[in-house]
Amino acid sequence: MRFLKNKIRLVHEANARHHSKSEASNSPNTDIEIHDVQQEYNSSLSPQPSSAQRPRRACAQRPAQVVDTKFANPTKNIIINYGKAIASFASSDLAAPYLQPYLRGEDGDLKEKFKKFINQAKSRIAGNESLQSLLKSNEKDCPETILFKEIFQRLGEVFIKYFSVNWIIHGRVTHKLVYLKYRGIMLRKILNPENFIFVKKTQTD
Repeated sequence: MRFLKNKIRLVHEANARHHSKSEASNSPNTDIEIHDVQQEYNSSLSPQPSSAQRPRRACAQRPAQVVDTKFANPTKNIIINYGKAIASFASSDLAAPYLQPYLRGEDGDLKEKFKKFINQAKSRIAGNESLQSLLKSNEKDCPETILFKEIFQRLGEVFIKYFSVNWIIHGRVTHKLVYLKYRGIMLRKILNPENFIFVKKTQTD
C-alpha cells in the first residue's frame, strides 16, 4: 500500500509542476499512470505458482532391455539336440541303406524293433549320460539291445559325417557356426563313448 501511495504522490507532484499544460491533456495521462500503478500493485499481490505446483513434463521411460536367454550359452543343449537328431535320422527312411548291413540278414521284424527302440530312447535323451548310455552297452543289456546300440553308434557316425551339415544349415539350430564347429567333437564322442566328457558351455569353445 505504501508503494501505491508513493506512486500517487509522485504523479500529483508531476502534475503540479506541469500545471501550465491543459487540463484535458493531463487528465488522461494521470488516469493511465494510476491504472498502470494499480495493475502493478494487483500483480504483486497475486500468488505465483511455486516450483512444486508447476506441472512437470512426463519423462519418457526407456523400455527395459530384455536379455535373450537363447544367446546366453550357445552349447547349453548341443548334446541333447545332436542326440535327438541322430535318433530321428536312425529311425527315418534315410538311414535304411546304412541300416541294412548291420541287421546281419535278419527279417524286417528286427528292423521295426530297432525303430521302436530308438523312438523310445529318443524321449530319454537329456544330456551326456543319457546319450552315452545309447552308445555304450553294459553287462545288463540283452544281445538284442547290444546290437541296437551298436547300430545306433554306426548310424550316428554316418549322420555326423554326411547329414549333420544339412541339418544345421537348414534346420532350426540357432548357433549354426557353433554346431558346425562341434561336429568333430561329437564324432569323437560317438566313436569313443567311454570318453564321453562334458562339453563346456562357453561361446569360445
